[in-house]
Order: sequence, then structure tokens, then C-alpha cells
Amino acid sequence: PTIADALAQAKACDVVSVAPGDYQLPGTLYVPAAVLLMGAGPLQTSLTMTGSGNALILEDKSLVSGFT
Repeated sequence: PTIADALAQAKACDVVSVAPGDYQLPGTLYVPAAVLLMGAGPLQTSLTMTGSGNALILEDKSLVSGFT
């Protein structure tokens, strides 16, 4: 599954963990309300937007951490 797939299934208070690596984003990632999107660390996990628009859209009380 992709990061977007995992986020689409996430519910409030879930943590979506992303393994180390460089992830190419062809479109916007929507982080649902009260979900934590957690990378393995800023030196280990990066998100690169390859398409146009916003890389991330955060819903109410969602968080993103551990990415470059």
C-alpha cells in the first residue's frame, strides 16, 4: 500500500508510520483529523512533491513528524 492508501484508511488517534526512504508524491497527501503521520526521522525519510499543488493538507489536529 502507498502512504496515501494508509492515510485514507486512518481514523482519529491512529499513527501512520513510514519506513526510511525517499518517497515521491505525484499528488497531495491528505492527513485526516487527529492522525499522526510519522517518518523514521528527518535524515532517514523524505517526501518529494513531483506534481503540482500542495504536498500535504492537514485536517484538524493532525500532525506530521520525522520527515525532511
